[in-house]
Amino acid sequence: MKKLFASILILCMVFSLCACGGSNEGAGGKADTYAKVTFSDGTTETFEVGEIPAMIRENQYAYNNKYAGNEIEVVTTVTDIESNYGMSGFVPIDFEGGWNCYLKEDTPVILDLRNGTAVKVTGTLTTDSWSIQGATITVLD
Repeated sequence: MKKLFASILILCMVFSLCACGGSNEGAGGKADTYAKVTFSDGTTETFEVGEIPAMIRENQYAYNNKYAGNEIEVVTTVTDIESNYGMSGFVPIDFEGGWNCYLKEDTPVILDLRNGTAVKVTGTLTTDSWSIQGATITVLD
């Protein structure tokens, strides 16, 4: 019985160490999600993908004073691609973590996007919103 317990304990330790590997990819081979803000002085601050939208909901004033207008890079997944509604010529794209952007209808990458597609979105943080202005999307899958 002691040998069985010891074997199970060793297997659990081995599996937990495997899960902590140094890969930049998450389950399914997709890149880990993050949001990285680059300030005008060149310094950066990295967050979990949903932290900044949560920050905005908690205190828009503090967010606007520290983060709005700075460059943002978000690695996340697409959650919704809508037909243009109320913004003629633009397609709204929603992402995991509460992010969104609006791309011009003739942007070629839109045709490659599906719900669940891993992407890197770069642009500028807007005020009072978790929308990424001037967004560029790169498909990671």
